[in-house]
Amino acid sequence: MANKDYIPNADADFKEFSTNFAKQIATHQAELPVSVEESDKLTTDSTGFNGKYEIHIEAQDVAQGATANKNEAKDSLMDNIRTLAGKIQADKSVSNNLRSILGLPIHDNIHSVIHPQIPQDLYAEGSPTGVNNLNWQAGENKPGTMYVVEAMKAGEKDFSFVDVVTKTRYDHKNQTPGTMITYQIKAKRGDEVSQPSNNAVVYPHGTTE
Repeated sequence: MANKDYIPNADADFKEFSTNFAKQIATHQAELPVSVEESDKLTTDSTGFNGKYEIHIEAQDVAQGATANKNEAKDSLMDNIRTLAGKIQADKSVSNNLRSILGLPIHDNIHSVIHPQIPQDLYAEGSPTGVNNLNWQAGENKPGTMYVVEAMKAGEKDFSFVDVVTKTRYDHKNQTPGTMITYQIKAKRGDEVSQPSNNAVVYPHGTTE
């Protein structure tokens, strides 16, 4: 869904917005990245539009020319507002209070951090070809999450790094059929790593299937 434009398009609403915008620019000009000349031109444009808008209202049924003049003035004023608003929004020294007074949107500069979540339902199956097939579910992990594959052979006390992948499956190749191996998966985003998934074991009894 497209974001709603902060500048109203309906003439009456636009007149109210633009009049306030020009007034507040003139009042707070010294506090904004706006020159006196730019403020004066904005006031002139606003006054010009307001006058032509009133003419348009009074004679809208018969004065096609007034409508054209009004639209031309509106376009000019809108371009002026967008130019100055762009400068203001780009200036980090302008307070959100001033932006609110001007009727400008206040953007949230705090980006939500997506944390890695624990992968789900890890399943591992050995094969006579020496390839151990691993599959798991992403769970609540978002696209772009990496998955760290770890393994621990029989007799070992700690898991060892095997690989990092983007898919929710992995073929652990060049393994000895019948060798017991325990696997776990961790999700990774940036430098943050989740807690491990459930363990999955191939050849739990050390016998070739």
